[in-house]
Amino acid sequence: MIVTVSCADEAELPRLDQAIASMAAQGWLRIREALGNQAVYFQAALPLGVVLPEHTIIPDQVRGLM
Repeated sequence: MIVTVSCADEAELPRLDQAIASMAAQGWLRIREALGNQAVYFQAALPLGVVLPEHTIIPDQVRGLM
């Protein structure tokens, strides 16, 4: 699952960060920030029908062990 947030004012980000963390905790989800990869994750969250595991560079042999 990828969670993205957009807001009109940068001052809203701390409040939105807390809201997302609270909702994730209620759903028993662990989330982490995409530090340094924000653009890639934002594009991956667009509703284009992209299946992320099909576009990884992890070899199939290794992926089968996960």
